[in-house]
Amino acid sequence: MDNFRVARILDLARGRGADFAELFVEETRFSSLVLRDRKIESATAGTEFGIGVRMIFGAQVLYGHTSREDEEALAKLVLDLAAARPRGGMDLDLGEAVSGRAAHGQKLSHMVQPFDPAKDGRLDAVRLADETARSVSSKVAQVSSTVLHKNSRIAIFNSEGLDVSDDRTWTRMTVSVIAEDGGQRQSGSEAPGQRRGLEYLESLDVRKLSTLAADRAVRMLSAKPAPAGEMPVLIGNGFGGVIFHEACGHPLETEALRRKATPFAGRIGEVVAHSCLTALDDGTIPDAWGTLAMDDEGSPTQKTVLIENGILKTFLSDRVGAAECGVPR
Repeated sequence: MDNFRVARILDLARGRGADFAELFVEETRFSSLVLRDRKIESATAGTEFGIGVRMIFGAQVLYGHTSREDEEALAKLVLDLAAARPRGGMDLDLGEAVSGRAAHGQKLSHMVQPFDPAKDGRLDAVRLADETARSVSSKVAQVSSTVLHKNSRIAIFNSEGLDVSDDRTWTRMTVSVIAEDGGQRQSGSEAPGQRRGLEYLESLDVRKLSTLAADRAVRMLSAKPAPAGEMPVLIGNGFGGVIFHEACGHPLETEALRRKATPFAGRIGEVVAHSCLTALDDGTIPDAWGTLAMDDEGSPTQKTVLIENGILKTFLSDRVGAAECGVPR
């Protein structure tokens, strides 16, 4: 989008009383290849494009989106949002609740190798996964292997003059196995991924992950029911992180704090967990799936310690949450 059009839309939003206005532009190209039972089940590709408009009035946040980028459509969206604004909301000084901010016009991106069709190893990878999984046991009844590739180009503009962009690329391979014995069926899967292009497949040990998935499915066929009762539980890496995120990560967001929907409210500096526990949100780990150069407000990602040795240190926040709850952004 050209800067003149962006400026006019943001000025229109401020002219309708918004304390802050933002445009979020995203174009995502994606493709996937699925092999199921030695046959290509699907090969798809597509493009998604959209522009989001966010307007903040005090503590009220209004958001709308459109797939059109002409000025008329964007202006109508701004006017519709302004007209839908609830009256009587709480005033809030957004101020500079900022811990880090990208420079205007800065391009924040991860280096991604250019796509080389001659080195597209997706078909070889899914076929190798199928072959390897089936070699683990005669009890393997079904194998599905998928490679997903996605590239997003992001641009963020706001009424404070912010103008940043980012290229985001992901590649993930999934191997799912179903084992069968005596009418009983069990499943196992592995789904590693990184913030890299298709060159990621060259470094991926497809044989190992396929063997792990198949072995897990076969071993589950003879697994005994887990005992019932109250007992210590150890949560390991990987999916254990998802469990922790859902149980504790969301309640550690200022959105939950604003809605008074968290047991952590008013407890910064207090012991909220065992002293062995330290929890952090880190958007800077090289090539990690959740790593970004910037968040969706245009601030550079960082490492945020939420709980340290059992003591609550802070909350995860966005612009409004930081201002309303009085924590760093």
